[in-house]
Amino acid sequence: MGSDSNFIRVRQNITGIISLMIQLESMNWYRNICKIIIIGCAIHAFMAVAGCENPSAKDSSVASKPINFDPFSSPSLVGRITGLLVDSDKIFVSTLNDGVFFSKDGLHFTRIKDSPENAQVFCIAKGKAGSILAGTDDGQIFESDSVGPFRLIANISEPKPECAVYALAWMQSKLFIGAAAGFYEWQSGFSAPRPLGVFPRCRCILEINPSTVAMGLYGNGIRFLSPFYSSGPRSGTEKALVLSLAQDPSNPSVILAGLDGGMLLSKNGGKSFKEVERFPRSLAVRDILKIDKDEWLAATERGLYERASDGEWRVLQLPASRFTCLAKFHQRPWVGTDGMGIFILSPDGSYNRIPEGVFTKQK
Repeated sequence: MGSDSNFIRVRQNITGIISLMIQLESMNWYRNICKIIIIGCAIHAFMAVAGCENPSAKDSSVASKPINFDPFSSPSLVGRITGLLVDSDKIFVSTLNDGVFFSKDGLHFTRIKDSPENAQVFCIAKGKAGSILAGTDDGQIFESDSVGPFRLIANISEPKPECAVYALAWMQSKLFIGAAAGFYEWQSGFSAPRPLGVFPRCRCILEINPSTVAMGLYGNGIRFLSPFYSSGPRSGTEKALVLSLAQDPSNPSVILAGLDGGMLLSKNGGKSFKEVERFPRSLAVRDILKIDKDEWLAATERGLYERASDGEWRVLQLPASRFTCLAKFHQRPWVGTDGMGIFILSPDGSYNRIPEGVFTKQK
């Protein structure tokens, strides 16, 4: 209604001005002025109809849009892999909309019963005594005895999207939870997860050693937490948009952090971090995995990257672009994608693909 009234008002003004100009057209010295006025009125009318008369109103509508920190915010697809977890002789696969699956041979997959039906699974992790944990977008945390049915064990009582669970880690009889609202701990007997300090937008958790856990915060860098202290942001990570963390299994002093734009490296156990200069700054790094002595993989939203022994990061040629998670099973790297199932890489550069249709609720 507002735009229609503006249009009518401008049209009436222009009609009146044009009538006046016609009367003055016979006066030569008015001709150039008439042309200028008519052009100005036309521009004003276009801006009014296009809704450009009030730039501040337009800017405020953009600024008021909430920032979406959901790592899987594109339209829902079948076979969107959100997590890969290797436990003993099995690999577990979590999907955004179709629950959690497991396989022993890497060929045949079984869906775990009572997988979350009305929520999206954002992450999976190992639990106590061989159990499997799953965190969802609505703050629920489920547990399975590896292959048995899931049961609800905890729930973050925050409204969406603040309750979304992005990371889980079981340490010393406690469950640590990274969520949009912050960082929590839970253990049997707790009525609900307990917040640990003010650590908003916790996107990933890494067990540094049996008594220390690292938190990757989206916009607040990397922090360490132990029974004795809670650190400020690690040097070089202040305000970093952290999405993923990985530690070198053969050299625990080496830690890599994937950012929403580049990658950081620590060679002193996380005391300080520096930018990985040979890695593209424009890439959002969802997961990082060491696959050999000097070789690493990085799953990004625009390609799968490999770091060779010469230190260079190169994109691998695969028929997919959005990669989400990584694992090593049966001595081969597994790569989860956003809508194209899973790729299993071979040393000779070839690959096998498990299509997205394998991971459905009908399984």
